[in-house]
Amino acid sequence: MLATLAWVSASPERHAHSESAWSRLQADLASLIAKEVIAGGSSQYVCLDPERTRCPRVATHLGTELLNVTVPTEARWLFEGPSYMKEIYETLRTANGGCDPSANPVPAKTALTPPREEWEESSGKACRLRNGAVLAYLDGETEYDSVREETWTHGFFMQPHNDEYYVEKDRAAKEKRRPDSDAFADNMGKDMCLPRLDVPGATTFSEYVDCMQAKALDSVGIAQFANKLSDDALLTIVVPWQAPVPEDRQLEVGDGTWHHLAPSVKHTTPYFTRKRASSIDCRADTVEKPVQDLSSRGLDYDMSNAEENLADRKDPGFLDHQCVAVCTDHEAKHCFPGSVVWMAHDLAHLVSHYRSGDGSRVALGSKVVR
Repeated sequence: MLATLAWVSASPERHAHSESAWSRLQADLASLIAKEVIAGGSSQYVCLDPERTRCPRVATHLGTELLNVTVPTEARWLFEGPSYMKEIYETLRTANGGCDPSANPVPAKTALTPPREEWEESSGKACRLRNGAVLAYLDGETEYDSVREETWTHGFFMQPHNDEYYVEKDRAAKEKRRPDSDAFADNMGKDMCLPRLDVPGATTFSEYVDCMQAKALDSVGIAQFANKLSDDALLTIVVPWQAPVPEDRQLEVGDGTWHHLAPSVKHTTPYFTRKRASSIDCRADTVEKPVQDLSSRGLDYDMSNAEENLADRKDPGFLDHQCVAVCTDHEAKHCFPGSVVWMAHDLAHLVSHYRSGDGSRVALGSKVVR
């Protein structure tokens, strides 16, 4: 059912008489994705808005443009980054029916960081979809043989968490306390190449690139990620929503060092998640479960409360997780696509345009750097 809904057209010119039908299909897709994300243990990425008033742009955007999160059968897409990137990966995976159990045996793994048996395995497995496409998400901890042995044709990279992040979460679990977010920071005061606050703070694109360059050769740096891709692969830097979209001339000149971060592969111009985060405008105000097992790594969450990014005067800005879907009920029966679904759409669109030879119009006006 998910796979059949992954492509949902909404063209007012061709289907003005059935716009409400297309809106319903997009809402059905959002509900199916939300249920799968919740079932997978990531409830905090799905947001509640019972009266449809906390994030009004989510509903008004429904049915206004084509929504296509289909992963083509020939796709071999590798994702690496923090949980922001995991949201996008999970959206594409679940929207296309999930991993095919018959084609995904339990694989061998290689630890990228010192092995700790009590750590949860949150990434690293290649997922073969039912149509034959292969996706994988890496968060910098564990990498399975199935990832190293695959021929990846497109890579999507967002700077992952620092080693300090995992060390602090491991230490907190052993001491049965909450992790101290200040301890996530590296010697530059950053995590994920974003300034550390209670949540990662805002930054400029040039500052983000400078930090990525400093970490490029680290075990979870972009240069090491590029080495996992095939020789003719394409790499897209996915910029977190904390960074505003710079002017075009800054991309071409002032911030042009981004395409030297991994010179072994071709790049598209970076994809800025901020555009969708701003236009859909709905972040996840997390809700902790009342009972926590502090001996585990991290906290347990229920569905988040939907909230516009600038709504909280004490904590305004594009700082928190953006919503995968926004629902009116805890059962996720009535949902709208959140900004993360539209980000997934944009990335699928990017690959489609490049593979069709239309490199001059790859995603939001970007082009291939050769």
